[in-house]
Amino acid sequence: MMGEWELINVAAAGAVVVRMLRADLIRIYFLLFAYCSLHFTFAAMPMLTGESIENIVNLHIKGGGVLSKAAASSVIVAFLVVIYTKSSVFSKGVGLALAVSLLLLMVGYLLNLRVGDWMQLKNVAATGLVAVMLASMALVQLEFKQPVKERYIAFLIALLVTMLVVAFFEIYTLRTWATFVDSKGVMVRRSSALLFNPNLYGLWSAIVATFFSFLYLRQSGPWALFAMVLAFAGIFFSGSRSAAFLLFFVLVGVALFTEKKSGWIKWMPAALMLAVFFGIALGSNLLSFFSGNHSREGWDAIAVVGERFAIYPIQLAAYLWNHLDWGRKINIPTEIAVSIEGRFIGELKDSGWLVLHDDAGWMGVIAAVCVGFMLGWLGVRTYLLQRDLPSIYALAVLVLVVGLGFVSRFQVFPTGVLMAITLAPCVAYWRSQHSMGLGNA
Repeated sequence: MMGEWELINVAAAGAVVVRMLRADLIRIYFLLFAYCSLHFTFAAMPMLTGESIENIVNLHIKGGGVLSKAAASSVIVAFLVVIYTKSSVFSKGVGLALAVSLLLLMVGYLLNLRVGDWMQLKNVAATGLVAVMLASMALVQLEFKQPVKERYIAFLIALLVTMLVVAFFEIYTLRTWATFVDSKGVMVRRSSALLFNPNLYGLWSAIVATFFSFLYLRQSGPWALFAMVLAFAGIFFSGSRSAAFLLFFVLVGVALFTEKKSGWIKWMPAALMLAVFFGIALGSNLLSFFSGNHSREGWDAIAVVGERFAIYPIQLAAYLWNHLDWGRKINIPTEIAVSIEGRFIGELKDSGWLVLHDDAGWMGVIAAVCVGFMLGWLGVRTYLLQRDLPSIYALAVLVLVVGLGFVSRFQVFPTGVLMAITLAPCVAYWRSQHSMGLGNA
């Protein structure tokens, strides 16, 4: 059954590649994001069409087949070729930074080579390819102050609606593959929507929410508010606490540094996020109570996700207290320790920066830090010169991407591509402001 859905993926990839050949740079960029968003639909279709939970779980454990991997690879290669051939200006500054970072990454890999460890080679190759994609996409001179085309906005909102409908159906009907039993014996279900896993859905929703929060503060359109509600609800259904708290931190930071908006408007995105989370949690609890269903099904399954977010700050504070050994130990659920330590400790850890250290040593970390400092310097300098909304959001996006790197591996597709897509407009914006002071920066 999965192979049949993968054929649709292949057809979609072919259509995207053909469209890229005839599109301008901005449309090429948008086509890549659209394909990344819809690539894993083949994994969601068995859930929607009534396949057994066992088959759905096995599908996600094994991952996509040869056809889906070939389709994604063809789109990435086509994108790199097309965007390079259609870019009118090659960035010497970006090109030099890319060459140095790739050299350091390769030296670090050779100095820490684990013979026969193909996962190490795969991780290093993925990191290098993400850097190449970021540098290539930065050639697109995206101007933050130009209005975004309405058809792109309409497509994103339609995609948000579709994702949320699938997410609601997935949890409400207990068709989720990502489940675990907490220390109280309660089954916690998290939605993946049309993406491959809940954390990826949360990451994707955080990126889209950031984009629409920028459009709202720039234009104050009701459609941007509606889109933010959908994106925040998507993060809720994904159960991704790292994406939620990182995004909230970014939105609060934007409000603190935004000077040219009235007080309540600049706080609207952060306040709306809290309202959406509180509203879904309260509404699902009330509906579960009045329906008389307390068997962890339907609305009760959604309410459980809300409890996961509500108690997380307390659990995290208790974990830090115990870990720092500041006094009497506090009893905490075992799942919070597993969640934190499993992400940052052990061979299967998810933190991209820590995995980079394991695979490329300090040379690889130095390469990433140098690039990060360069981008941070560009961002801060542009902000000090402009002090406008685009310069604030460009820095906020950099913080978001670096933060996501602490909780996500740098897989090429789609995590790495989505991170490059998110950061590339900021690099292009900084270049357009001549922040590097090198002429052809």
